[in-house]
Amino acid sequence: MKISNGKKLATLYKKDLAAAKFETLLIMGFILVGNLFLYYKAKTSWPIEISLVFSTLILGFVPLSTFFRAFSFIRSEWKENTVYFMMSLPTTGNVIFLAKLLALLTQFFLLGAIALIFTGTFVFMHPQFQHIWVVIKDISTTPEIIWEMSKIGILLFLGFGLSIIIAFLSAVIGKLFKKFSGLITFVAFIAINYGTSTIIVKLLELVNTPRFNSYMQKSMMIDGANVTWQLTPGVGLSGVDFSIISILLIGASVLLFLGTTAIYDRKVEL
Repeated sequence: MKISNGKKLATLYKKDLAAAKFETLLIMGFILVGNLFLYYKAKTSWPIEISLVFSTLILGFVPLSTFFRAFSFIRSEWKENTVYFMMSLPTTGNVIFLAKLLALLTQFFLLGAIALIFTGTFVFMHPQFQHIWVVIKDISTTPEIIWEMSKIGILLFLGFGLSIIIAFLSAVIGKLFKKFSGLITFVAFIAINYGTSTIIVKLLELVNTPRFNSYMQKSMMIDGANVTWQLTPGVGLSGVDFSIISILLIGASVLLFLGTTAIYDRKVEL
């Protein structure tokens, strides 16, 4: 009986998750131990600002570690000789790399959520942020604030996904060469990243839609315990800009993903 692509994807997804299990647990332990230490120091001797800064750095380490994992996912296939098994499977590079992408995003969301909880705890422990939180809960523009922050978060996520796919493509290109594979991977990543960002910016200029146009700027006026919220003309992200940037990021991701799988299926040799 023929196995569906969905089952193949699920099997490979579980395999990639298992391959990253030890690394995920190691990073999770680092996040927990590091933030618990910072929490203890904030309660005993350190100013809350110091713990908040270090906790933010730990949070920033999560996407960085996931990004480098994208390179090691490809390299480990050759190093551990599992590439022979992968290429012998009755499936395509689309399924193989989609499984890897989903496994990386799962790792990113899991570790990111844990780190974000700790960083958010330090944020709300800060007296100034406690005043701001009280005001945010009472003002009528709260849904608008959430939507504006959500748009930024979505664009950051799409950009992060694109960077992972570029890492996949760069690593596959590096495997086309027997010598200097690592150097070629690095150069390919820089070149593809630069070329992709340049094209996206040019397309934005072509449709005459700047990424950040005259919209609305949200600002909080803080004077001790007195916090007021106001809307003033300034710089923001309009709905049209958000839609166009999202489409460009998704389009670039799809094209580069298909390019990666095409090279993997047709050009990469064992």
